[in-house]
Amino acid sequence: MKTRSNPRLELPRILLTLALTALLAGCATSPSPGKWQALFNGHDTSAWRAFCGKDFPETGWDMQDGCLHLRPGGKGGDLVTRDKFDNYELEWDWRILPGGNNGIKYLVSESRPNTPGPEYQMVDDATVPNALHQTASFYEVLSPRVNTATRPPGSWNQSRLVVCGNHVEH
Repeated sequence: MKTRSNPRLELPRILLTLALTALLAGCATSPSPGKWQALFNGHDTSAWRAFCGKDFPETGWDMQDGCLHLRPGGKGGDLVTRDKFDNYELEWDWRILPGGNNGIKYLVSESRPNTPGPEYQMVDDATVPNALHQTASFYEVLSPRVNTATRPPGSWNQSRLVVCGNHVEH
């Protein structure tokens, strides 16, 4: 995972599974314009911590083949970046199990643990008829404006989120 202001953020492939509630991406200023910041290198989780916590969760998560996995049946808890980012572009690769439901929350506030922020939804779309709950929706608020062409469960997908001031694109 890398970031720079003027903004671009990339995540390497992260395996997202059924039990994962949400990955959290906080928001604040990048180190310097045009400079990338690694958030996940496939080997360690030093750029991440537990939501409302100081450290990365001790249970629930594994790294395998350069990907972050939630253990089957695991309760790893939500993750948030240690650094904050204001204006950024987030791109990531992900896959989900059949029936899986996941999301990335952004503009996160830990002072509201029950409603930390808006959510970019990632789900097995075949199981969700409501467009407000489908992949790339602003969960429960806006359906995707374009056909997301999500691949079947178990296949890799790519997603993109842009946050610039009060302008957000899924």
